[in-house]
Amino acid sequence: MIYFTSDLHFAHERIIKDFSQRNFKTIEEHDQHIIDQVNKYVGPKDILWHLGDFSWGSVGHYRQRIKCRQIHAILGNHDKRGQLEKNFSTVQEVKELKVDGQKIFMSHYPHVYWPSSHHNSIHLYGHLHYYREALMDEMMPGRRAMDVGIDAAFHKFGEYRPFTLEEVLALAERPGHHNVEHERETEEKRKKNEN
Repeated sequence: MIYFTSDLHFAHERIIKDFSQRNFKTIEEHDQHIIDQVNKYVGPKDILWHLGDFSWGSVGHYRQRIKCRQIHAILGNHDKRGQLEKNFSTVQEVKELKVDGQKIFMSHYPHVYWPSSHHNSIHLYGHLHYYREALMDEMMPGRRAMDVGIDAAFHKFGEYRPFTLEEVLALAERPGHHNVEHERETEEKRKKNEN
């Protein structure tokens, strides 16, 4: 199985009240709960993509507590490449996967356009802690993009957990916000009207 998550923010005390309003009394309670949730869903033989902001420090300490052997990291604004490279299978700025013929573009940050966005590609990101999802859906109806951070999972499922591949692939059913055929038809109509 393949899973996706972002913004675990281990050891980052301000994530509890200042940035995400996560309902934990201490950062230690937070960290243990997040580790338990990841381990509940992701097994040792699974693949986990983490899309940035893994921990505020002690990357190795937290990484070794996650049972999944193959974790790939996308760099976030709180990550240090060297620390991640010592502890993760791969570390990249962005990554495009192809799973069962479906392209998936991953970045820590949301993009309005991404490689193949006009050809049914899916875009996954973190960073925003779910705060801008409704606004982006309103601005770009039908977009094939979503926040896969644990705050987004909490809003969607009521628990801090990774997203499954099936949950991500459901984005492919959306029409997309960048319809090339529609734009071509509109441009052709405009040219006819000019003549």
